Amino acid sequence: MSERLHDVYVRLIRWYPSEWRELNGPAFIGVLLDQADAEHRDKPGTGEGLHLALAGLQTRLTRRERLSGVALAVLVTALAFSLFYVFVIAWAPGSSGGGFIGPFANPTILTAIALIGALFANLFGLGASARALCVLAAAAEVSAGILAATLLWPAGPGIAAWTIIAGLCLTSAVPRLGLHQAALLAAGTFATVAIVVAAQIAGGSFPEFLGVAAAASWAAPLIIGSGLALYVRHRLPSRAS
Repeated sequence: MSERLHDVYVRLIRWYPSEWRELNGPAFIGVLLDQADAEHRDKPGTGEGLHLALAGLQTRLTRRERLSGVALAVLVTALAFSLFYVFVIAWAPGSSGGGFIGPFANPTILTAIALIGALFANLFGLGASARALCVLAAAAEVSAGILAATLLWPAGPGIAAWTIIAGLCLTSAVPRLGLHQAALLAAGTFATVAIVVAAQIAGGSFPEFLGVAAAASWAAPLIIGSGLALYVRHRLPSRAS
């Protein structure tokens, strides 16, 4: 069998965790090569790459691990804040326009559900799944906030709210999160909120600078948030790890 196909399979099984590859990688690649040889193939079969990717992700997400104590504390804080926001700010059972989902006039309820799922995933020892749900919750919250602002969609969180929630979600998703990293990410999150609030106050007090204030209130969370996201991505295990 060609060396090229061997290299292709080596790349494909990088979706699996490094410890799994160390134990099973050579034998697994041997089986894949034997199957390809029996079928007279010199490339992966139809859908084989996707199947290996999904199987590798499943193996990663179902590993037995738990969030660090600091990450769990941040996750609980994110959930508490999102539930407060949902039931105090977004709770509108009597609104004439109806809620986004039932009595909830804001899609942050979906973020809260994802965070509850992350908490239970961690409880059952599925720390990687918990981190994935935290990242998903952050993405959902930011998307809802951007859609609400750009499409003038009333059912959406404000900039300060989604900045806090998304920042806490991303912080809790960092593997092996320590107190130093948590403090750094939390400081970045709340510094962003301070900039947003200051810009909004300035825009209200000085109408001639309204455009600049609006731009600043959007630029701050997007720029600092991108930095936090890159930091989280850097800390997350890659396919090659």
